[in-house]
Amino acid sequence: MTTLSIHNPRPASPPVPVANLFCGPAWLDTLHAAFPALDFSFAAGIPCARRDNLLGKHLLCLPFSDYLDPALPSDDLLTALHRLTADHPDYAISLRLAGRLPDHPRWQPSRRGFYHLVPVASESTMWPRLSPAFRRAVRKAQKHHLAVEFSHDLESLDAFYNLFVHHRQHKFRILSPPRALFHAIHERFFRPDRGFVLHATRDRQPLAALLVLAHRDTLYYKFGASRLDALDSRPNNLLFWRLLQYAHEHDFAAVNLGLTWDSPDDLGLARFKASLGAAAHPVTHYRYTPPTFDRAREHHYRTLLRRLTAALVAQPHTPDQHDQLARLLFHYFT
Repeated sequence: MTTLSIHNPRPASPPVPVANLFCGPAWLDTLHAAFPALDFSFAAGIPCARRDNLLGKHLLCLPFSDYLDPALPSDDLLTALHRLTADHPDYAISLRLAGRLPDHPRWQPSRRGFYHLVPVASESTMWPRLSPAFRRAVRKAQKHHLAVEFSHDLESLDAFYNLFVHHRQHKFRILSPPRALFHAIHERFFRPDRGFVLHATRDRQPLAALLVLAHRDTLYYKFGASRLDALDSRPNNLLFWRLLQYAHEHDFAAVNLGLTWDSPDDLGLARFKASLGAAAHPVTHYRYTPPTFDRAREHHYRTLLRRLTAALVAQPHTPDQHDQLARLLFHYFT
């Protein structure tokens, strides 16, 4: 089992209002602990990470995060972004933002998506909001005698990580984050009772799980995993319905189901989130590339890294072996 290691000094607290989980100091501390190869800080009031490696110089706002919502008026945000470019003239800057910036020649959208928010109400109000297919799936899971359990301990989080690695490796053939990220989440969120894992089990055997974090009045679904041979019993539908019930029981105002991109690959995921009664809110990915930045070099090494990683992930690995690969390579994929 990997030992949690918190790297100091920690990033300073944000000098601007914190609107969502990913703008907050606890999340930035989590990333700082998990990815020592990146330099996390607040630049011009915006949480970001500096990366200077074979891909070139990048300022990432913010890696491993669904989107930023820094609670600044548009004019103030543009001023902050101008400061970013002035303070980092040789850096390509990426920004994943809730909503959209006013039209600006320097900041052009490169990708669009949505985050999905479910307003929390009573069970009798939320149940009819679910699509008929989702309600049938919940009933099917109940007929299969699936149980739902909550956990906060590190051992359960390690078990979630093992399932998460298996799920991503066998379904998507992609690399997972290192175990250190989940241990840092445990330290920053689970210990202060601001996070948990929700498990669906049958005969005490895990079938699916959700990792959930809390910020202010909102629960954030951050990671999920399931056994591919157990999906017919609909464990994920049961888990998300139980998450909505939990949110109501504990006086949360909303459940944030995370980001989906506006692309054919994410259509099924977007439909699933809509079936929970979620409203879609725009997210825009922007990139500023200075004239001095070597795009050809970045493209060459990014392609090489993707091919290398795909070849490595295609081979069978234990979770610990996968974790070793992730510690070496995952911070490049931001």
